[in-house]
Amino acid sequence: MKINSIEFTIQEAADLLNVSPSFLIKQIEAGEIPDRNPGKHRRIHFNDIMIDRERNDRATSQALDEIIAISEELGLYDLRNN
Repeated sequence: MKINSIEFTIQEAADLLNVSPSFLIKQIEAGEIPDRNPGKHRRIHFNDIMIDRERNDRATSQALDEIIAISEELGLYDLRNN
């Protein structure tokens, strides 16, 4: 079985992404993460979970960089004092 063919339930995917199942369902319904419904339960492909995780990691990193830049501008963040 190829790793990109592995599918996860909403709960399993939410656990991997460290989010609540309801938050993940909102992302799916907003079209941010694709899913499929084989019957009455949703499934998410491993690759789609990893793409979302990478997107979130990039957004987090960018936000932290912006916080550091603002802190430096205000004189609140000085590497020499660490």
